[in-house]
Amino acid sequence: MLPAKEQPAHPYMTSSPACWEGYGALLAVQYTSPERMAFHQLIVDAYAVQHPGGGDRRAVQSVGIHLMTLAMFIEDGVDQGSAPVSIGEWSSGRSSTGYTDRWRYRLNA
Repeated sequence: MLPAKEQPAHPYMTSSPACWEGYGALLAVQYTSPERMAFHQLIVDAYAVQHPGGGDRRAVQSVGIHLMTLAMFIEDGVDQGSAPVSIGEWSSGRSSTGYTDRWRYRLNA
C-alpha cells in the first residue's frame, strides 16, 4: 500500500497521487538508460491498463490502444519499436497494419 499524498495525479487515469509519483520516478530512471528504454512501451502500456480511468471517451480509447499494443508484443511478438507508429495510426484511424480491425473485434467479442 502506498502512502496517501496530497499532490496531482493523472487527469483521467485512476491512480493515486503516490502511484502516479512512483510511475514518474520509474520513467525518469528509464530515460537515463538505453537498456531500460528497451522495455519502455511495455511499462507505459501495463501502467495504463492497470489504471483505466472512468468511462469517458479518452479513458476508453486509451485503454483500448494500450491493450492493443500489449497484445502486439505479447501475443504476436511484434518489436516494441514499432509501437509509436502503430499507436499514431490507430488513434488517427489510418492504420496500415490491420491490427485495428483485428483488435476491435477481439475487444468487442
